[in-house]
Amino acid sequence: MKILKLALSILFSIVGLVSCNDDDKSLDGFMRYIVTVDNFKSDSISKFIYNDNTVFKLRTPLKYKTKYSRAIIDFSILDGNNSINVNDLHSGEYYISLYRIYDVLTKHPVYIPAENRQKQDSIGNDRVKIFTIWESDGYLNFQFGVKSGTNNIQHLVNLVSATPLEQINTNDVVKLEFRHNKMGDNEYNRIDNYVSFDLRAFKKNQSGTIKFEISWKDLVAGETKTKLIEYRYSDQIH
Repeated sequence: MKILKLALSILFSIVGLVSCNDDDKSLDGFMRYIVTVDNFKSDSISKFIYNDNTVFKLRTPLKYKTKYSRAIIDFSILDGNNSINVNDLHSGEYYISLYRIYDVLTKHPVYIPAENRQKQDSIGNDRVKIFTIWESDGYLNFQFGVKSGTNNIQHLVNLVSATPLEQINTNDVVKLEFRHNKMGDNEYNRIDNYVSFDLRAFKKNQSGTIKFEISWKDLVAGETKTKLIEYRYSDQIH
């Protein structure tokens, strides 16, 4: 399992700072989106994909290798895109001026049988605050918060199914648990972060709608909360 490193004083760790060196002038309208890094295993980045069919392109490839396939980018649209309303982007390609890029932990959902107590204990079921859950570009994204101490202990987060992923009937509501393991950490301060989960394992057909029921143990009350997410796949899912 990949480990989520929780910073103690910032929302998420800044992993890159990019100066704008494009000749085009940026339009007013600073934006921050979670995107998929095109060809993220490469040592350079030339474009980002947002919401399946919107592409943000760089005039000059960025010599940087992201840790995960998902990232948060701070950017603005270049004026060579013709009078674009930056608050209402549609399908298409847009050249951007990139200011900063932040890695977003990216994982796959995992199957853990309910009767396997050893794995259930290792995955944890500690309390967590879920602020937002949304789908985009074949990923289920979470903005969440946990309580952390002062020893920089690494926490774990996972999206868990009690049914083997290949056996799930996506015509039914797919039930998943957002699980958190604080790894014995003390609970002093709340730390907020993001994580994206790749949903390709649930894509059975070229198109269609899948409903996910996400549950978690709430940070404040300790009670189980649920949210229903409806996701419509497109043929362009990676």
